[in-house]
Amino acid sequence: MGIRRPARETRQRLEHKTLDKRFLGIVRTGLGCSAFEAEAVLDAVREMYGPHLGMAPAEKLPGKPVAQCQQRAIVVTAH
Repeated sequence: MGIRRPARETRQRLEHKTLDKRFLGIVRTGLGCSAFEAEAVLDAVREMYGPHLGMAPAEKLPGKPVAQCQQRAIVVTAH
């Protein structure tokens, strides 16, 4: 058992958070592909199966655009 590194563990979890990143990780480790090759496989999968599954792009953030959100003025005080 190794030494735990919480900051490193958090960073690694966040890197693999999106579905695309998870897929890329599986392709890279499972097939031994380079990052470029894994991206090409992901693009091919999106192109082939995306329209049939009604998938939206993974990069698209949920919710409204910032311009359409309610905005409020706030005061920040630094001590």
